Amino acid sequence: MPTAFSLTAPCVTDEDEKKELEELCEEELAALHEDVHGGPLTKLETVIPPHVYEEARRLLREAINSMEPSKKAAYELAQEQCPHLVERESPTRLYLETTKLDVWTAAENIAAYWKFRLSLFGTERAFLPMTLNGAMANDEEILEHGYFISAPDDNHGRPVIFYDRTRFTTNDKEFRQKIFRCFFYFEQTRLERQRGYVAIINARDFDVYKHYDRIFTKTVLAINAAFPGEVKAIHVCMGNGRPLINLVLPAYKHLLGKRMRMRFVLHGGTSLQALNSMKHYGLTEGHVDAVFGGMLRNQKCALEWIKTRKEIEQQSHVKK
Repeated sequence: MPTAFSLTAPCVTDEDEKKELEELCEEELAALHEDVHGGPLTKLETVIPPHVYEEARRLLREAINSMEPSKKAAYELAQEQCPHLVERESPTRLYLETTKLDVWTAAENIAAYWKFRLSLFGTERAFLPMTLNGAMANDEEILEHGYFISAPDDNHGRPVIFYDRTRFTTNDKEFRQKIFRCFFYFEQTRLERQRGYVAIINARDFDVYKHYDRIFTKTVLAINAAFPGEVKAIHVCMGNGRPLINLVLPAYKHLLGKRMRMRFVLHGGTSLQALNSMKHYGLTEGHVDAVFGGMLRNQKCALEWIKTRKEIEQQSHVKK
């Protein structure tokens, strides 16, 4: 059973965050503002010229070959079992573009992607297409509950995922694995939109000892890091007052890492106050559920999204 909360967990202080911000150059500050607030600067990644891509791809293969066997084993097995899926569902070009041709980081992320995929889905499902009728065939019921919801794009055209952390606990090991697989699948679907995404987390009625799970959070963040692209910002919706959540925020921000804790935004107060606060970031009532007076209906939205996903995946299968 996971440990809910530890007072000895590594933490980040307000002074730490202040110092990190002060160390940013003008270009980094502009990128931070763009990610958090959106706006006209948001753009697609630059396409890599063919000759540069071929050389980077060669170097990436060399980087993977030089890894320790334990790191690259899942990737190599995938190359044997489903080479067509390796390129289609962990596209080399996208990893290179989003790391700005950092070959070693791209190689490590691809290897981590397949290591997670094999660990979560096992040999019977990891090498099936990452679709609802493929690798996810046994987990659709979890998606139907609406723990994760694909919300409408924000006002800047970026995908939004609404995540209701208060609707489940992670005490059961099998259930945890199902949640991880669903999160992996959500991450896979966002590769169709190569602009990163915005995450919104419902933390109203968040119970530190019931909902906070450091190991679970660490795993979710590691899965996210294995995918190309970036979370542009994390918006956490709170209720009035947050004395207990303040206990875990320093530890949670430490888990997020420097880049993401700079893009972490809290929205508190009444439902109306939280919604008004979110509007400064291009988010509206259409991006949160009824708990905050929003228009999302967890299960209804989840079922509609599943239906849409099946149609997209069916069309994609017909084209192949």
